[in-house]
Amino acid sequence: MGSGVFLVLVSLARRTDGPYPDPVPHALVLTGIVVTVSATALALTLLRRIHKETGEPTLSEDGRE
Repeated sequence: MGSGVFLVLVSLARRTDGPYPDPVPHALVLTGIVVTVSATALALTLLRRIHKETGEPTLSEDGRE
């Protein structure tokens, strides 16, 4: 999810008719942030491994070195 989706969910969680905001959208945003950070860390780890093995920052398209 993008940061815009996170902001929309947080803004929808505001309630004017009750004493407290709905915690579910906040939990979804927090979970989305954790998933995004985890996916970024995995991608960076894979990129480091590719660079270590091949000396190149990317793999060739045809699969040959």
